[in-house]
Amino acid sequence: MVIAHKYLLELKSRLRQPIAPRSKQFVGHVNLNISNDVNICRKLANDYYDSDRGARSLDAAVRNEIESKVIGKYLEVNEHIVANQPVEDYLLDLDIDGHLVVTRDTGDSNCAL
Repeated sequence: MVIAHKYLLELKSRLRQPIAPRSKQFVGHVNLNISNDVNICRKLANDYYDSDRGARSLDAAVRNEIESKVIGKYLEVNEHIVANQPVEDYLLDLDIDGHLVVTRDTGDSNCAL
C-alpha cells in the first residue's frame, strides 16, 4: 500500500504543474484531493498488484485507472486549454460499490492527502 500511496503523491505533483503547451503539458493546474486514501491504496494494491511486475504494476494502475479518469473529467470542463488557467480542484474517491471515481471538487468535503 505504501508504494501505491507513493504513486498517488507523484500523480498529484504532476497534475499540479502548470500547463505548458510548448512542452506538451496540456493538463495542469489541477489540485487532486483524495478522500479515503487508505482505502484507495488498499484497492490499488489488492486489485492491481502483480508480483511479476512489482511496483510497476501499481504505477500503471495509478496512470491507467486514476490519471486517465482525472484527465477525462478535466477535458469535459476545459474545451480550450491555455497556459494561465486557474487551479481546479478534483476529488478522487471510492463509490458505494468500491469503484474509483473522480469528480470536480466543489469544496464541500474535507479531503486531503
